[in-house]
Amino acid sequence: MAHIFAPKEFVPTAFDSGGVTTGPITVPFIMALGAGLAANKTGKNAGEHSFGLVSLCSVGPILSVLLLSIFFKPEAATATYEIADVKTTTDAIRQFTTALPHYAKEIGVAFVPIVFVFIIFQLLTRRYHVHNMLKMSFGFLYTYIGLVMFLTGANVGFMPAGRLIGAQIAGGHFKALLVPIGMLMGYFVVAAEPAAQI
Repeated sequence: MAHIFAPKEFVPTAFDSGGVTTGPITVPFIMALGAGLAANKTGKNAGEHSFGLVSLCSVGPILSVLLLSIFFKPEAATATYEIADVKTTTDAIRQFTTALPHYAKEIGVAFVPIVFVFIIFQLLTRRYHVHNMLKMSFGFLYTYIGLVMFLTGANVGFMPAGRLIGAQIAGGHFKALLVPIGMLMGYFVVAAEPAAQI
């Protein structure tokens, strides 16, 4: 029903957002969450209950974007990209260290609610023992550090390099190379998706 009231420009984006649950990070987490919930249920169909959770996780982002589009009216924006002048390794390290606090804050904003829900769950149920809590704390810490390093590397190093290479090829005499390069990169992106491997 939400797509009836949502602006038509948001509908493709909303349905595409359901794909976030097929990423290499989210798939193991959601499957483990579903298996854990199903393990606590009894009956011969307990294992099938986890599939409902996976479906709900895929529908959730779609509904969220559709509801957001109904109440939020964005203004037109133009994206501008600046490629930093990096000539030495010291310049590259400086770019990473400057951007690191920004992405650490962004991941923290997204990560704290998950940890908060886990703490509330533990306080209410007292389900996990101290050694389990220690393992999970290290897991949260490793996940946080990994996501911060990944996003910093992708946005500071990988994305500008990709834009620079694309701009150089598009501005040169061999524009036709963009088609096979795009096809090759598209293949590897799709091949990395767990949903495509199943």
